[in-house]
Amino acid sequence: MFMILSFAWVAIVLYIVPEVDTPRAEAMAYLEAIADGDAELAALLSVGDFPPEDSDSSLLTNEVLENAVERISDYRIDDISRAYFLDGRCGDTWAKVSYTLGGERHSGRLLFVKERTGWVVCDGLLSSLDIVFACYTLGKPTRVAPTTVSGVAIPEQRVSTLALYPGIYRVEAPPVDAAHFEENFDNKPFVDVAIGRGPETVRFCLHENE
Repeated sequence: MFMILSFAWVAIVLYIVPEVDTPRAEAMAYLEAIADGDAELAALLSVGDFPPEDSDSSLLTNEVLENAVERISDYRIDDISRAYFLDGRCGDTWAKVSYTLGGERHSGRLLFVKERTGWVVCDGLLSSLDIVFACYTLGKPTRVAPTTVSGVAIPEQRVSTLALYPGIYRVEAPPVDAAHFEENFDNKPFVDVAIGRGPETVRFCLHENE
């Protein structure tokens, strides 16, 4: 009789506490979209996932992500956790994820919210790149010329903060007769910047021929 009661108890527990609904498939779809260069799909899967504060989201396009020097690979979900009670707030459920970029493992976290249509990312892997035009010749700032990220021109201003999905992007300076590049550029007309673990900054200046 004890065995019967034990089996009956197990059956009741399994009925009352069914398998927990988690956004594992949605997390994989989001990572796969970024890996495939499909920024539009990543955006559809992340309704409410806003770019970093004060950043320009105009480069969150298929063209920029497809033309990245390198996109994420070997991506996986390491863990999924959720609050005991779901109250419809962002972060009720979250997934720890990892991926390879530039020969290194990176980790991040996706926050989810459950909507009527299903799970959506509400805080994803968006990060930012600051491009700073900081160069002075005889006390006068040089002109600010168009610069490209993955071949797409960015706004002409002295500081540009750009929202980007994880990846390695080529930041290329405009063609000039003579140029001097500071810091990251190492006297080259471009630099490949890895966006993965947090905000990155590129600084450079241009000197035109006298």
